[in-house]
Amino acid sequence: MSDFNDYLEAKQNDMLQGLNTCAICRIEKIDYDEMKADVTPLFDEGLTLILNCPLGFHQNDKFLFRIPYEVGDLVVVVFSQRDIDNIYFDGGDQAVRTHGLEDAIIIGGVQKFTNPIAKEHVKDVVVTDKRFKNKFVIKDNGEIFVESMENINILSQKDVIIRGQNIYLN
Repeated sequence: MSDFNDYLEAKQNDMLQGLNTCAICRIEKIDYDEMKADVTPLFDEGLTLILNCPLGFHQNDKFLFRIPYEVGDLVVVVFSQRDIDNIYFDGGDQAVRTHGLEDAIIIGGVQKFTNPIAKEHVKDVVVTDKRFKNKFVIKDNGEIFVESMENINILSQKDVIIRGQNIYLN
């Protein structure tokens, strides 16, 4: 019975070996014009480079939140269940491949436990540098804070309107 179980386990491992679902990768090269990157999966001992991974953003038809990834950053890469070529190139026939390396999409960064970030504003929406010195914070009670160690520039082609019950300038 043990030989049969070993056989089944080996077959299962062979089948799953080619199934790509998600991987932590290191960015090796970035193309900011095309918004894609070449990445190396950290799980691959042969360091097989995955080319032309689209950078995923939090976005919809009207808004975009983009992270400026850099070479060396660790990112989470997912592999689409089906071929993504027809989506990224506006049409065409869908290939039959599934979970292919060609269908990798970068969806976010990875924070190592060995390099923790500040524990400030853990229940707020925050856009900040990792030192928490320059930040935009929306608190859960609705308050909004903008704090910077550098200049804050406001540029507008139209009016800049500041309204409030009391306005304090220092």
